[in-house]
Amino acid sequence: MSVCPRDSRASNDRPRRSVIGRAMLAAGLLIVAVGGCAGTRQATQVSQATGGNSGMEHGLVLILPGILGKTPFEPNIGKGLADANVPLAVEEYDWTQGPLLLVGNYANLTGNERKQQQARQIAQRIMQYQNQYPGRPVHLIGHSGGGGMVLLALEVLPPGQKITSGILLGAPVSPDYDLRVAQSHTDAGIHNFYSKADVPMYAVTAVVGTMDGHHAGSAGSVGFNVPEKLTAMQRRQYERLLVQHEYSFDMVAKGHPGGHFGWTSRAFAKQWVAPIIADPQTAIADAATATATPVCYPAVTSQR
Repeated sequence: MSVCPRDSRASNDRPRRSVIGRAMLAAGLLIVAVGGCAGTRQATQVSQATGGNSGMEHGLVLILPGILGKTPFEPNIGKGLADANVPLAVEEYDWTQGPLLLVGNYANLTGNERKQQQARQIAQRIMQYQNQYPGRPVHLIGHSGGGGMVLLALEVLPPGQKITSGILLGAPVSPDYDLRVAQSHTDAGIHNFYSKADVPMYAVTAVVGTMDGHHAGSAGSVGFNVPEKLTAMQRRQYERLLVQHEYSFDMVAKGHPGGHFGWTSRAFAKQWVAPIIADPQTAIADAATATATPVCYPAVTSQR
């Protein structure tokens, strides 16, 4: 994979202009995907979606929004779970920084230091809950950039500390992201929902980069690849703990036309996400014979 040589005559302002240009493109594409809607952001704060301590004794679902922060979309996931009579408590944790600004959005996608700091806070919330309610199920659901945060939070959990499952909805991480550490902190694995119709997100990650720094279509657009250098036993374990859900047209009837924010449809959450939470072991077993091989697009070379 070749990289174009740097122009020796370029001024020192070129890297800065490149970053600003990428941020502007990303913001434009995100605005297209959002359709002009944005909600009031509450910085790095957990809010109880179900009210009071309702459901805490049954388990916890922690929802992480995308890089835009708190929008009107993600609460629909919790409402869909409630429609399906999921008894677990639901919380939304806004890990982003704001307000909803171009530079802030770009920083949320690429700022490694902040992502790691927020991942540790999310892990602390998980451990706090598990200490108070030992043995109860815990699920992490991440939409868009929140999906990347699900993986980072799992990776910083202490050895032996596990949740039930991680659910990724259109996550902007690279298809070759190695999930083994994250998987080791789950009992029922990681579910990845992806859509090849999510063209704006494909463009964002190809130009700006994924949350793990690759310029390519994301796992939220084309699915994850299984690492090549695995033993047969490691490969079986990897595939057992990775359930890939490709977008299908029967999701249209549930409010998901294939784009980036269709994953937050209330009806979609009731139909596809709630069963994973209600019976995670059955969900992963049923998917074992129905996983599809993702089609991966060529990487876009970064010219720095």
